[in-house]
Amino acid sequence: MGRGEAAFAYYRITSCDPPRGVYLDILSIHVILADQSRGLVKARELGLMRPSAFLVNTAHGAIVEEAALVAVLKDGLIAGAALDVYEQELLLDDSALLALENVLLTPHLGYNTGAMLRPFYEASVDNLRAWMAGAPTNVINDEVLGRRRK
Repeated sequence: MGRGEAAFAYYRITSCDPPRGVYLDILSIHVILADQSRGLVKARELGLMRPSAFLVNTAHGAIVEEAALVAVLKDGLIAGAALDVYEQELLLDDSALLALENVLLTPHLGYNTGAMLRPFYEASVDNLRAWMAGAPTNVINDEVLGRRRK
């Protein structure tokens, strides 16, 4: 854990200000949504970030107060954000995030890579071929097997 991360963790745990002169360079969020994490990152926490800093949220949209994030991004108080999750899923056409040039937005699949997707696609094709051959695999609801459409 770097100085900035430690300062942020210290601030959240103790509700005290972090040590003077310590600011975040990158805030990457990887926590589950719970009562303790809902609204964890607000204007005050974003204010601990340097103007060259980036926020990355692949966890849950409700962890970051989106209005506060939009404000700091518009004002150039942080360099940018990469978001795979949003307060409102699906991201609405009138979302202020869509108008910002310093934001990278992905449709809740930013974790995917070609190497990761290949096995999923191959398994899907294998499952379909097996079903078409009358020998389905990876069946979750066995009770429907006898009701095969013709």
